[in-house]
Amino acid sequence: MGRCLCVMLWVFLGACQQSPQAPVLTSNPSSAQAPLERDEPARPEEASLIPSNPNIRTIRGHSLRGLLEDGDAITVDEGYFDRHAPQHEDIAIVRWAGHKIPVAKVVRGVAGDRFALRPDNGVWSIEVNGVPLKTTSGEAYALSERASRLLRVYEADYKGVIPANAVLLLGNAPGGSMDATTFGLLDRSNLIGKVRMDGEPGGTNDG
Repeated sequence: MGRCLCVMLWVFLGACQQSPQAPVLTSNPSSAQAPLERDEPARPEEASLIPSNPNIRTIRGHSLRGLLEDGDAITVDEGYFDRHAPQHEDIAIVRWAGHKIPVAKVVRGVAGDRFALRPDNGVWSIEVNGVPLKTTSGEAYALSERASRLLRVYEADYKGVIPANAVLLLGNAPGGSMDATTFGLLDRSNLIGKVRMDGEPGGTNDG
């Protein structure tokens, strides 16, 4: 009898030890991430949005420095991505579970694109369709081991292909920010609007 109970206990404990689950794309992904290691550089203050009227918002933060600056007023076409598929280099306003204040990010990968994380002298670069991604200043993304970890899990789970209705969103900081390195690939339902740049239909122009 004692031996039988031991066997049953062993089976029960084995069943409770679940293997790590691969990420699942939903409209409410987890944004949890372990704290930065002490030797990892601090990430830039996030480019969050402060509303001033229904379509005009103000950038607060520095993660899009070189593209959008802290204090810039932007025009947001809300609901744009309900009508149009995201395109590379669109600047999207995004909100996800656990983060109530929307932030601005750049669409760097869309459904069907191939993406990969490549090790290079202690850092990781990001490739989309075989081309290393760079910021607007021409710096290649260079992620630490910690910052690259989540995207490497997505790469393995989705065989290096961005799935249907998903996007890869990045800031403009080469080391990553509160972007895909933090929340992974996002479902496009998290995109609440598109930033209209100068010269675009509906965009702002400061003269």
